[in-house]
Amino acid sequence: MLPVLGFLGTGLRAKYLDGVEHSPSFFAVLSAPQASGKGFLRNMVKELTAEVRLQDAAGRQVEQAYKEELKRAKNSKKQPENPRAVIRIVPASISIAQLLKRLDYAEGKHLFTFCEEIDTLTKSNRSGAWSQKSDIYRNAFDNAEYGQDYISDSSYSANVPVYYNLLILGTPRATQRFFKDPEDGLCSRVLFITLPDQFGAKMPVFKPLTEAQRSMIADKARILMEKSLTLDMDWLFPEMEAWLEEKRELAARFMNESVNIFMRRCSVMGFRAAMVASALWTRMDDGKRDIVRRLYRFVADYSLFELVMRFGEMMEVTDEVKDSFSSHPILSLLPNEFTRKMLEEKARLTGYKSNPRVILHRFIRAGFVRKTGADAYVKLHLTEKTAL
Repeated sequence: MLPVLGFLGTGLRAKYLDGVEHSPSFFAVLSAPQASGKGFLRNMVKELTAEVRLQDAAGRQVEQAYKEELKRAKNSKKQPENPRAVIRIVPASISIAQLLKRLDYAEGKHLFTFCEEIDTLTKSNRSGAWSQKSDIYRNAFDNAEYGQDYISDSSYSANVPVYYNLLILGTPRATQRFFKDPEDGLCSRVLFITLPDQFGAKMPVFKPLTEAQRSMIADKARILMEKSLTLDMDWLFPEMEAWLEEKRELAARFMNESVNIFMRRCSVMGFRAAMVASALWTRMDDGKRDIVRRLYRFVADYSLFELVMRFGEMMEVTDEVKDSFSSHPILSLLPNEFTRKMLEEKARLTGYKSNPRVILHRFIRAGFVRKTGADAYVKLHLTEKTAL
């Protein structure tokens, strides 16, 4: 539900470790086989977005009235003024021109799309506009600007920051078809979720929400919708720095490029989830901060695991070789003092494909190894940390 909650909390902002301000922007893809129950999210989305859907319905009435008035005044010198109706929940098959118009009229508020079949996106992007759609999706992660400027009045010209959250459902094969090129950078901006295996499970029986539950959900949604502030998240920074350092050491010890690449954006996803959770409380105490710290780690760890499992072997390490996620941290297999020949032998036996010189260079740069002679090295960290 992070894309939905971020969409509701569109007025939230918080500064990340590097001082850059972030909004609660999320792309999430839930992958599961057919008839596995992933469509149940539809009920949750509708419940959370009920208030916005009412606002959108009013906006569409205003927009339709403007179109009819425009037709009546077609030959008149005085044209009706565009009311710039705000409609924030948009379909997956929305055109680029219409999406830009909706973003422009929303004036910095997030739009949201719930796509129940990822193939809908795949088919809509076969029209030749995929490169533009892909740019928009990537820009949405950082709320970067996107625009187009046409001379024709039949299209929409604008340059706007992209505030756009997506929640997408799909089968594993359909998801693979959509994210077929991990090098375009889109996949690393997506939070992938895999539904646990439902094979042989009994048909679940769900109960409708009680009025008390629906009232609570509406109250929480309203809290997010009404908040427009910059949150102070500095207290979370030590936890974030510790997590990033753990993953940096993990990437360096395993010589795993995919962990090194994905960990930064996974930390951002965890940070934004922490933003949303923090905003739901009017007052933060130590107990609530501990919950948020654990949420940050859960989202960051889970998203990193999913990305490495899905795309790790496809990510380039150098121009010549692909990443090889060995089951052994090669540094722990070497003695305290070793030579490059010993490293080459261990790399061959454990299946590492990276050039030994590259491995040594990265170990030295990471502070794990120091050169002591022409072909001699010593480990600086004797205690190996447990890898994930």
